[in-house]
Amino acid sequence: MKNGETIIHKLFGSNPKYKERRVIRALLAPLPPIMQEAARSARFNGDTLILTLSSQAMKSEYYIKRDQIRSLFKALKRETSICDGFELNNFKFYVDRKSDFIEPKPTELVYEERANGRFENRAANKAVFEAIERARKVILSRAQV
Repeated sequence: MKNGETIIHKLFGSNPKYKERRVIRALLAPLPPIMQEAARSARFNGDTLILTLSSQAMKSEYYIKRDQIRSLFKALKRETSICDGFELNNFKFYVDRKSDFIEPKPTELVYEERANGRFENRAANKAVFEAIERARKVILSRAQV
């Protein structure tokens, strides 16, 4: 039985977009996982690799490692045939301003109130003592309901 990659390659192997995706996956595979996840989209435009990244920090990281990516591309071109028809001379990096952060919904309390008003009031100040006693009365009235 053939594996999935072989079947997909036979079905879509002549499609230029499929070949471009294979080259981009091969270029990003040796990078650290955080850099792989930061790449939102990638494409070739002639001899330029255009990357859309998740943050400005990742843009700086890719800018620093562009020579390593270029040397990896040359090694892939020498050793395999997946880079046939592609050239890599320039890079363009863009930052996608769309945020990954999702505002969490406020959680509802899933437990019953357990306060019963039994605590020691050690307040020395009379105003604080009376405020705590008022709070105790509210707790006792709600605990009896």
